[in-house]
Amino acid sequence: MGRYLLARVALVVPTLLGVTLVVSVAVRLLPGDIIDQVAGPDVAYVNPETRAALERRFALDRSIIEQYANWVVDLARGDLGRSLISGRPIASELMGRLPATAQLGVMGLAFALAIALPVGILSAVYRDGPVDFLGRSLAILLLAAPSFWLGLMAITYGFILFGWTPPLRYHELWENPVANLGTLWVPALILGAHVSGRLMRLTRTTVLEVLGEDYVRTARAKGLRDRAVILGHALPNALIPVVTEFGLQVRLLIGGTVVLERIFSIPGMGNYLLTSIQQRDYPVVQAIVLLTGVVVVLSNLLVDLVYSVLDPRIRYG
Repeated sequence: MGRYLLARVALVVPTLLGVTLVVSVAVRLLPGDIIDQVAGPDVAYVNPETRAALERRFALDRSIIEQYANWVVDLARGDLGRSLISGRPIASELMGRLPATAQLGVMGLAFALAIALPVGILSAVYRDGPVDFLGRSLAILLLAAPSFWLGLMAITYGFILFGWTPPLRYHELWENPVANLGTLWVPALILGAHVSGRLMRLTRTTVLEVLGEDYVRTARAKGLRDRAVILGHALPNALIPVVTEFGLQVRLLIGGTVVLERIFSIPGMGNYLLTSIQQRDYPVVQAIVLLTGVVVVLSNLLVDLVYSVLDPRIRYG
């Protein structure tokens, strides 16, 4: 196990460097640059001398690879750099926005599990019945409905039908927990509903496969109740593929909340990322992508470790 963990950790650095390099090059190839954002409507009147001075100020007079290499050197020193737009340290900006995104993502994933597991299990147990039909229909509906569309419908039709809209003013959890949850529960439910569609279908499929295994039939032949057979014997083995998919969805802690944070005016990482891309704030984009990559890599490693808990036969050498 120790050797396996060391091998996985050794792959983290090159993986993150590769991801951030690709994003760094891609965002710099977008039309326009930071000078266009700083100059605004007067960009057409920026003379060559002023543009050259701004390029030196923002280090745009260097090649893309050189800019990226300088960022990596600063990163090795523990410095994420400063925002080109605000001039503030990126680390402090991220620390102020991370709690909102983390809370929204965790609540969304909790809603996803709360919806997907019961519906998926019931669909498998009552296969081809009305419950199964409703469960499969719900899963397809949630997969087909984009989260941003669900968010807009919640705001629009909530007001038209009930005269109510989700609160669009964010409050910190430690300042006003009730107002905080009142703001986040709707986007978290929408986020979780979209994710639950995939988990629901996967849960149904894996539970159906396990229910046909010999050890499940043996447990039933011994006189165990269906609830004990399903929860004690079938579900732990059926959850392994579901855990894999759930681990992949952890990226929603940052990346998947971008649009919902913008719609519901949540000052989180996703909103900050979208604004930084629009403003061509390259160091901020690279820092957020780096943080997202760390979350995804660590979640995948955690999923591998959970495998050995769910199934003791799995061992890593």
